[in-house]
Amino acid sequence: MLCCSGLLAILCAFFGEIRNSSSLVFFSTVLIAPTVEEFGKILIPLMTLEKRPWRFSSDNAIMAVCLMSGFTFAFIENLLYLLIYIPKDQLTAGIVAFRLTACTALHMAGTAISGYGLSRCWRRAHDAQTEADLVPAMRWIIAAVVLHGIFNAGAIVYSIIKH
Repeated sequence: MLCCSGLLAILCAFFGEIRNSSSLVFFSTVLIAPTVEEFGKILIPLMTLEKRPWRFSSDNAIMAVCLMSGFTFAFIENLLYLLIYIPKDQLTAGIVAFRLTACTALHMAGTAISGYGLSRCWRRAHDAQTEADLVPAMRWIIAAVVLHGIFNAGAIVYSIIKH
C-alpha cells in the first residue's frame, strides 16, 4: 500500500500533464494539477480508511502511508523532470537542487497535511468504535491543495520574472 499510493499519484500526474497542451496552463498548473496530485497521493489511504479502517493499526500508520506516498511521488516526479521533461542543455545544478529539496519537501508537506486530517478521522472512528467520517479531513486536504497551488504559482511567477 505504501508505494502503490505514490504510484497511483504519478498516474494522476501523467493525466495532469495533458493539461499543459491547453491555453489554460496557469489555471491548470495552479488549480488542477495540485488537486489531482494531492488527492492522488492519498487516494489509497483515503479509500482504505473509508471502507476498511481496521487495516490501519494506528493514526501513525496512516501518516506513514501518506508520507511514503508523498516521497514515492516526489521521487518519480523528480526522475521524470530531471531525466525526461527538462532538456539536458537547460538542466543546471540549481534546478536539480530545487527539484530534490523544494519539490520533494512540497510533496512531503502536502501528504503530511492530508495525512494529519485522515489520521484524525481514524482516531475519532477508533475511539468511538464507529465508521470513519472523512468530511473533517477535507479541510486538511484542501489546505494541502492550496499550499501546492501557491507553490506552483510562485514557480510560474519566478520563471516569468527570471526570463
